[in-house]
Amino acid sequence: MSVTIKISRSHAKRAAYTEDYTVEYEKGMTVLMVLEHIRESMDATLSFRWNCRAGRCGSCAMEINGIPALACKAEIPADAKEISVAPMKIFPAVRDLVVDLTPMREGLRKIGGFQSAQKPFFKMHDYDIEIAGEMRRCIECGICQDVCHVLREHKKNYAGPRFAVKAAANEMHPEDRESRAAEMEKLGLGYCNVTKCCQSVCPEKIRITDDAIIPMKEKIAGLQRKEFFKKILGGGKK
Repeated sequence: MSVTIKISRSHAKRAAYTEDYTVEYEKGMTVLMVLEHIRESMDATLSFRWNCRAGRCGSCAMEINGIPALACKAEIPADAKEISVAPMKIFPAVRDLVVDLTPMREGLRKIGGFQSAQKPFFKMHDYDIEIAGEMRRCIECGICQDVCHVLREHKKNYAGPRFAVKAAANEMHPEDRESRAAEMEKLGLGYCNVTKCCQSVCPEKIRITDDAIIPMKEKIAGLQRKEFFKKILGGGKK
């Protein structure tokens, strides 16, 4: 039984186009295995990234049948007739399935790092440990950014869910003394309408919406309330 792989390709000298490759199906084969077979046996010019083959590096993130996923973990169904493979659309294209993640990674530098309060003693509950560990599981594959419909469709001034994860990784730590609410407000977190699309595709199963975006939205709301009452009280003084 064969399966057709429809690959969206592009490079500097040619506009985007789709090229079809037909390969023999084998039980347990992944999209990454198929791409390697195509490059080794059918078309040596095909470009894509991969590194660990174990879903730990995030290098092979791409859109498979329109949904962003890791190619090394995406197994081809036995009844599949065709599979479409394309680069993540939210990032600048480099060549074929390779995209440039530099804008996301450079933007993350705007999020303040961990700032220890240097307390001699502080309480840290099991929940705090779970949240801190969960946020740090992120492999920076960019899948949550790519699936975000605010970024894809509305082009709002929103940095994206990965930025909320970075902020929450430090913000939720009981010893951290900095507030990143103002930073996240400037990065447009308010535009997120909590559809949980990013959470549903995260390969590390991080509860992005529940444990990062919503808590950060609450902190922003608290900051806004504080500023609101500050203006009212300040305006009432003579």
